[in-house]
Amino acid sequence: MWKRVELIFELESPLHIGYLPFVGSVIAPTRYYIPGKNFWGAITQKITKYIFDEPESDNYKQIGQSIKKNFRFSYFYVYDGQNIYFPCYGEEGLYYGIEAKIKEQDFEYKYVGSRVLTAINNNTGSAEDETLHEVEFIHDKYIDVEENINKTRIIGTIWIKELVNIDTSQGKKKISIKDDGIYIDNLNIFKKLTIGGERNYGFGRIELVSISVGEKDYTLKDETNDDQGVVIIVKNDFPIINHIVYENQLDFRGDIELLSGRQYYRNDDTKSVYRVKRRYEKPGEYIVFPEYYFAPGTTLWGSKENSRNTKEKKFILQWDGTGVYL
Repeated sequence: MWKRVELIFELESPLHIGYLPFVGSVIAPTRYYIPGKNFWGAITQKITKYIFDEPESDNYKQIGQSIKKNFRFSYFYVYDGQNIYFPCYGEEGLYYGIEAKIKEQDFEYKYVGSRVLTAINNNTGSAEDETLHEVEFIHDKYIDVEENINKTRIIGTIWIKELVNIDTSQGKKKISIKDDGIYIDNLNIFKKLTIGGERNYGFGRIELVSISVGEKDYTLKDETNDDQGVVIIVKNDFPIINHIVYENQLDFRGDIELLSGRQYYRNDDTKSVYRVKRRYEKPGEYIVFPEYYFAPGTTLWGSKENSRNTKEKKFILQWDGTGVYL
């Protein structure tokens, strides 16, 4: 069985989650949420560095694969203590927060900014050629309606297999859930993480401020099943809150996105375009085969002609936070 854990983080610095660029004034746009894959990468790095004094690429692969088997991650969204700012596609376009329903431009004004960055030459003290770039990010602070300055928070859920151990070349490491965090030995795995892009500029530092174990329903219901993993149930009139593999038999209101990415090694269960390289030579050399997904915020319906025209939609949660319909 899987144990459901809700986590709330505070941003200690701006947060940039990069994706395929679009035509516009911002050169490096950010997502306004954090995909589950980013959390998988962050805790893979943290656990591997904790266990191994001088970790090698095979150590990262081993830990990463073990986390894939034993953890599931939702996407994480901006949270102000009352409203969770999921993207939602309505009749008049995109808005944020199922209950708050603030327009996209209002969300951006409150939570999103940009900064021009460049690399500095250590010898001359001047900007390196061709390194000047503008980066969009989620602010680490925002001003509320009473004009108070608050730290930005994000909220999401992870599922962990009960009685789980992380397999390593040095033996099994037990994972335990406590009141203040999730531990491996004395390491609080999620206490402080660095996530996303532009980390060399100090971006992406987050700190755990709240953990809650058990059932908590905020727009969807979930059920667990030993054979299938974590199964999520979404009502017909609610938007999806992660990427779902596209199916042309489903009617929808929202957006479709082509997802790809780079990684250190080829997964056995992932289509990849790759060349044979030693892993430490070309980090990011392996390109995940691009696929179409329904974007977060999209509302889905089964067509009248097929059997999926039901009041609820079920999908199984993948290791990276994306979903596949059952």
